[in-house]
Amino acid sequence: MRLFRSVAAFLVLLAVAAPGLEAAEKLPGEGEGVFRAIDLKDLPDFALQNGFSEKERSYLGLRDDGPFTLREVGADLVLMEFLNVYCYACVMQAPIMNEAHRLVQARENLRDRVRFLGIAVGNGPQETARFHSQFDMPYPVMPDPDFKVLDAIGNPGGTPFLVIYPMGEAVPRAHLG
Repeated sequence: MRLFRSVAAFLVLLAVAAPGLEAAEKLPGEGEGVFRAIDLKDLPDFALQNGFSEKERSYLGLRDDGPFTLREVGADLVLMEFLNVYCYACVMQAPIMNEAHRLVQARENLRDRVRFLGIAVGNGPQETARFHSQFDMPYPVMPDPDFKVLDAIGNPGGTPFLVIYPMGEAVPRAHLG
């Protein structure tokens, strides 16, 4: 109990002192626990490799099995999670993302407007398929073994990295961690 109080007191002190500290330049998506705008101007034209099943292509609204861009996904909003199958935080987040997907699918006004897409950075097709199966993920997860997709948007330096990408004029948002 004494340790808990000490840690709690330290965190309160840090929270009070933190605003006065000089902050280093933030990485894309890094903020004060909130989503913030990031520059993704290159991503819409970036071709993503399509190794999805017919069911996954249908979910994403893709017409064929060739490369695609985010603009071709049939949704108003795409929620992309960059993950690595060996990342502890990504493993812990997998059930949370599955639940978020379930909640979106349960809402009639969202189910056809929001699409989830996982991108396994640094992982090959077999690792990605094993992770997808192990966590019974209800949405597509594509491998990005050479970090091409992550580098196209500006590698934030870690995973999980969540990007909320609206298809209209709204500004994409992201969160690292």
